[in-house]
Amino acid sequence: MKRVMQAIMTVGVVAGAWGATSVSASANSQYSAARSHSVKLVWRKSMKQHTYTATKGARYSKHLGIRYSNNDVTPTVTWYTDAHEKLYRKNKGNSAIYYHVKSADGTLQGWIWRGYLTKAVSTNAATTPTPTTTQTPSTYEAMAKKAILSMGMGAKPDAKTMQLAKTILNDVLESNVHFSSESELFPNTEKNNQNVYLGDLTDNQGFNNITSPGAQFLFNLLKQNGIENMGYGTNKARTYLHIGNKVDMAEDLSSIFTPHSDIWGQQGVTKKNYFVEAKIGAAITRTSDGRMATFAIARFPDKYAKLVVRD
Repeated sequence: MKRVMQAIMTVGVVAGAWGATSVSASANSQYSAARSHSVKLVWRKSMKQHTYTATKGARYSKHLGIRYSNNDVTPTVTWYTDAHEKLYRKNKGNSAIYYHVKSADGTLQGWIWRGYLTKAVSTNAATTPTPTTTQTPSTYEAMAKKAILSMGMGAKPDAKTMQLAKTILNDVLESNVHFSSESELFPNTEKNNQNVYLGDLTDNQGFNNITSPGAQFLFNLLKQNGIENMGYGTNKARTYLHIGNKVDMAEDLSSIFTPHSDIWGQQGVTKKNYFVEAKIGAAITRTSDGRMATFAIARFPDKYAKLVVRD
């Protein structure tokens, strides 16, 4: 199995204060002190311009106090990002990332949860960066699903886990956490290799590195999403993260998640049904520096914790 690696993944951000000063004249605009007090600002930073549309959810002021408008009121508006913020949701005990967006003419702006934003290609060449790739989010999602199906043994993408993988990968790429590169970890043999590889943390190698900033950051992200440990069973999962110039997600998934042959026949597990009860998700996207980033997660039922690999 591949050695556990970690690498530098720096996303340039500049701290700053961002807010929406223009409130749209919408019938559903409202202020809620309870909603504002239900969240706590973790950080707020500038970000590069990206284009999105949104038809679900709503658009808010910077601390969610004012709901400017539901997004189904503005389904054809192209939104341009310039900042993002992380809010801790006190009632749920987890965090969410919101993007600050503006319309092309600047008359509408506000904060939208990134899960409600869909990538868009604007026809306004004067304000929109030229796309660097023809691959779209739907293309990347199709690639991730195909990689999962390629494992066989009943493997199939689970919608909820696919979204979780996408959320965690986005959080990793938007952080300024230092991940050690392979060249940093192994300067004598891998001095030119800048790839990130944080392999399956069920391996002993993974736990040897759990105190490093990158591994600890990923581990904490998983905890925020209800995964308390690595492995099989309730509130556990197997994962991998890879960032590099080239990526073969199908090969990585098979390398990380395909089981040892000793487990066949235990707990009713066979080559045909190993992944049938598993919840598998994967995400892939291009980073700001042109590399490819992938993240995958597999959750298995409790009976898998009883499988024994004989030495």
